[in-house]
Amino acid sequence: MDDWKPIETAPKDGTRIRVKRDDIEETVEWFAPLNDWLVEHDPDGVHHELLSWQPTHWMPLDLAWERSMN
Repeated sequence: MDDWKPIETAPKDGTRIRVKRDDIEETVEWFAPLNDWLVEHDPDGVHHELLSWQPTHWMPLDLAWERSMN
């Protein structure tokens, strides 16, 4: 799992992070009002797309970006 950390340690302060389970990855942020991982939202805050699967690991976006460049 190298740079991946257990999902239980992921920030839940609205920080965008990279999450994964098996070979699936997505960029998300914790959305406290719905107590779930948010994939995207519109500026008016009305429409939300929640992550449809439960992640097991996470990493900071800057680290995910660095790994994609190598």
